[in-house]
Amino acid sequence: MSAPWYRSKLFLIAAAVVGLVVVALLVAPYLLDLDRYRPLIVSQLEQATGRKVEMESLRLHFLPSARVVVTNLRVKNPPDFPAGDTAVVNRVDIGLALGALLRREIEITSVAVSGVELNLLTNEVGQTNYDSLLQPKRSATDKKSGGAPVSLARIGSVSVSDVRVNSGAFWRRDKRVHPSWSLTGANLQARGFDLSDRAWMSKAEASVDLSSIEVTSPALSQPLRFASGTVRARQNAAEGDFALALGPLRGSGSVKVADVARFSAAVFTLNVNEVNLAQLGALASGKSSGGPRPPGGSSTLLARGTVKVGKVVAEPLMGNNLDAKVRLYADRLEVDPFTLDLFGGKVRGTLGLDLAGQAMATRLAARLDGVNVGQLVAAVAPQNKKKITGMLEADARLGTTLAVADPVAALDGDGTFAVRNGSLPGLNLGGALVEMAKLMQVNVPAGDTKFSYFGGDFRIANQRIHSQELKLQAEVLDASLRGSLGFDETLSYTGTGMVKGQGTAQPQQQSDNNPLGGLRRVFGRVAQTAMQISGMRVPFAVSGTVQDPKFVLTGPPAPIR
Repeated sequence: MSAPWYRSKLFLIAAAVVGLVVVALLVAPYLLDLDRYRPLIVSQLEQATGRKVEMESLRLHFLPSARVVVTNLRVKNPPDFPAGDTAVVNRVDIGLALGALLRREIEITSVAVSGVELNLLTNEVGQTNYDSLLQPKRSATDKKSGGAPVSLARIGSVSVSDVRVNSGAFWRRDKRVHPSWSLTGANLQARGFDLSDRAWMSKAEASVDLSSIEVTSPALSQPLRFASGTVRARQNAAEGDFALALGPLRGSGSVKVADVARFSAAVFTLNVNEVNLAQLGALASGKSSGGPRPPGGSSTLLARGTVKVGKVVAEPLMGNNLDAKVRLYADRLEVDPFTLDLFGGKVRGTLGLDLAGQAMATRLAARLDGVNVGQLVAAVAPQNKKKITGMLEADARLGTTLAVADPVAALDGDGTFAVRNGSLPGLNLGGALVEMAKLMQVNVPAGDTKFSYFGGDFRIANQRIHSQELKLQAEVLDASLRGSLGFDETLSYTGTGMVKGQGTAQPQQQSDNNPLGGLRRVFGRVAQTAMQISGMRVPFAVSGTVQDPKFVLTGPPAPIR
């Protein structure tokens, strides 16, 4: 009976050889001390970057494959920036071709980088701590250093995982770094690297998985998360699609970067079904982002693009079809211009959001045209939907702070408005002022008060809308008034109205329970001896609320003949 195959002499010899090879590969890294070349490699990196470079260790491994492992690689900040690191890499695995290594040559087959942290800073004069890294002073291969152990050539593949990017501002006067935003969870796969070519970055190809990325900011209480998406880079340009979420907000779009090497601003499109401004304001944390503003307000442009929103809700108002051009800087957001459909009309304007200050101050300049006032009032106060109708036009400059409990209460601004060709069915002109006119036997048309113009100036402060001069031109009344309307719907106005009508010499019968009856009889006797009266000038005041206005005579009515 023959012996089993695993007891054959040939198999035992082969197993012994394999065992010796494995032992040799395990022992070789300790016999071949690659770490002795670490100072030389660090020196070459410092020459290439113009920066101080640190490397904790450099080891050679043969199992499970031939590779060099670099741990804790750090590139330090340049002068005029705080002590610290521009870039930190926890581990770099450099795969080597074993055959080339046996020929005393180094051929890099792959690079796997993990645990990357980039700290991107800008100072008060616009300098960054990373510009010189994108344009190195010299290449490590430009100057042949005697006995240099590494010859850079084409690398088959590169993977980068667990990337974190921090952005901020450093102001030397207070020697502090003010965080702006942080990105975590980026993973990259690339190929086509040839570091011996000075234009290697423009020739490499890469893809970035966005599905695990989060962006945080001191200004936001919740992170911006990418639900899905991939960005692909080729020939120094990048583009891709994405879906994102910020609190309850959801959106999707695309992004392009024209020059990856120079970190040119991203160009994007973003489509959102609905934005609730109250929910958006609730995402503001009230913390500072980006530090003090540099002189002139200059900052780095991060992205620009278009945003389309199907529905914009600012309770109790709602607009549709927001179309905006957006520019995102490190310290602010600019929307210029935007258009919005609002109650049959159109809103056009600009908006700015300060991301550097704790309050997240917001400024809006807008022009309204053709807005249906009846629909607007019905939305703001459904119980008062018959108060006024007409078409609204306005110019407004408004401001508020989002990082407060009630942004509406913090509203301020000014502007002008005009409502044309409307009616005042809820304003009791057939009552208070008209009753004053009837004291002089002036007939006033009954029914809704139709007007051709109602408008003037306004200024918003301390939760009230103040006006220096408002004008009303109506069928039965021309009025001029000043005062204020509170956010709580309280009224405080004084003015003068000219009630129009046709005089008559016949006194009207009065009800005994009419409090104005006695006065009317007195004025009526005077009117019977007077010539025809065309109207009455009546000084008045308005108090009460929008739902229940109170008209009070503030002086003697004067007849107009």
